Amino acid sequence: MLWLAFEHPQPFVPNIRVQQTKTELSGGTELVRAVTLDSVSFAPPVTVDTGFEFKVQDAILYYNLMDGDTLSLDAGRAARRIDGSAFINSGVRFAEIDFDGSVPMLYARGEWEVLSGFWFGAGGLYVEYKGDSYIDLDGSFGWQSEWGMGAEVGYRYMRMKVEDLGDIDWARLLVDGPYAALNFEF
Repeated sequence: MLWLAFEHPQPFVPNIRVQQTKTELSGGTELVRAVTLDSVSFAPPVTVDTGFEFKVQDAILYYNLMDGDTLSLDAGRAARRIDGSAFINSGVRFAEIDFDGSVPMLYARGEWEVLSGFWFGAGGLYVEYKGDSYIDLDGSFGWQSEWGMGAEVGYRYMRMKVEDLGDIDWARLLVDGPYAALNFEF
C-alpha cells in the first residue's frame, strides 16, 4: 500500500488522502463444486490453477474530528476505484475476465499515542448497497521518530461481496493478513 495525506489547519476545508493497494493471488486447488467464469464451466473433480489480481485506488476527503496530543479521530468519504482480472485454468479449459468499477465509501481512522512516539491505530473504509459490500479494515502499532521516520506492524482485512462489477456477476473475496511498513512524515 502506498498513501499520501495532506492536512491543513482550515476547519471547514477537508483534508485529502490518496492511497493505492495492489494485490495478486495465485494458487491451485481441487474443485469441490462447479464454477463458471466468463461462460466457461469447470466441474469437479478437477484440479485448477487460479489467479486474481486487483488494484484499489482511494481518494479520501476527511475532517479531523479530534486532533489532540495523544488521541486523534478522522472521518470522511472516499471514492474507490477497483480494477483487475481473474483466471481459471484446468489444463483443458481456460477462462479469464477483466473487471473495473467505482464505489463511494465511508472512511474513519483513529490513533492513540500510548508513549512518546509509540501509537496504536485503527481505521477503515466501508459501504454496503444493492447486495454489494466492501469492507477494508486495519489495526496497527507503530513508532514515529522526531525527525519523521517511522515504522508500523499491523493486520489488514479486506472483503468484497460483489453482485455486479464490470464483467463479474457474482463474487466473494477475502484478503487478510499481517503487514509491516516504513513511513515518513514531513
